[in-house]
Order: sequence, then C-alpha cells, then structure tokens
Amino acid sequence: CAVSFEARKDGLLQEILRSQAEIVCLQEVDHFQDFFRPELERHGYEGYFVPKTKNPKGSVGVTEGQAIFVRSDRLHVEKAMCWTSIDLTQQRFRKLASSWMKQTYTGAHRLERVFGTAEALQVVPQVVLGLFLRPPGKAAPFLVTNMHLKSRVQEKLLPAGMDYTAFKHFQLEHFLLAARSAAEQYAPGTSVLCCGDMNLCLLG
Repeated sequence: CAVSFEARKDGLLQEILRSQAEIVCLQEVDHFQDFFRPELERHGYEGYFVPKTKNPKGSVGVTEGQAIFVRSDRLHVEKAMCWTSIDLTQQRFRKLASSWMKQTYTGAHRLERVFGTAEALQVVPQVVLGLFLRPPGKAAPFLVTNMHLKSRVQEKLLPAGMDYTAFKHFQLEHFLLAARSAAEQYAPGTSVLCCGDMNLCLLG
C-alpha cells in the first residue's frame, strides 16, 4: 500500500538537505505551500511552483504539480516561465485557468506563460516550469526546466498512428524545443538543464 505523505515528509526533507543541492526539482508535489516551501525556505531555498492543468483534488482543493527550489545564496533567479500543452486562453478552460493561476507561485517574479496550440498536444494536459538562473559573478545565465510526463493514457485518445511511447517522445521534443527557443531568445548560447520524470526510456 502507498505510504502516506505524513510518514514520508521528514525523510524527503532530510534527503534534500543531505544532498546540499543548489537546485532541487520535484514532481507530483501537492504540499508546496503547507510543507516544502516553508521548510526549505528555512534552509536558504526559494521555491517556485506550477500545478498541472487539471482540476484540483476533491475536497483538498490542491492540484499536484512541478516545483523548483533554488539556493538563494548560490543562484539568482532572473525570470520564471512555464509551458503548457493546452491553450488556457480558450473559453472552455476559463474556470480551470483561474484555479490554475491561483495555485501558481513564483514569488516576486511575474510568470511568463506559453500555451500550447498544436492539436496533438491537447490530448494530454502537461505543464513545464522553467527558471532562468545566474550564478554569482560574471557567469552566464542558464535555464533549468522541470516536467513530469504522464505514465499512461487511453490509446484511443492518442493521435492517429502514435502509441503512447511515440506520443511521449513527441511531447518531450516539443517542450525541449520550446525551452531551447526561449533560452536563445533570452541570451544567445544560453544552456538548458532539463529535469523531470519522463516515464520514458530516453535511450530507447
């Protein structure tokens, strides 16, 4: 049976702190505001969060999503971005978009949003969080992204001629190209660090 968050949370926090990582990317986060953000802020991290583009869980009123935590004494956050597979500007997503924005957290930074419009992307809602970071001194900025590709979906919903492995490769390529384009627009030659749970064998 699944272990409850209450039973796991202290171990998760200890493992993050033990690693002394400058950047921490977490997926399937549904305790950002009530645990991870306040606890990690006490240890010098600043946190950013975007929920998945789906309705909140029942009575909890929270949608799980992607979070990135950055050691504020080692890296400066210059810009926050996210990419979604669905176009939240459409009228049919108005209620969802409102709930989504309320749960999004980017501190003092305005979140630049890029909505997907390709028909094939609308099949499975996905969201990617990105931060442009700059180390101290004269070091060049870089972009770190965090994503979580869904492990399963009904094949009847997929674009014609695609199984789910092919579809996930399609999604991944779309988001990687989008991040690469954003990085080049930010500053030519900007590196991209892509993190996440792809539910995919990237060597296959």
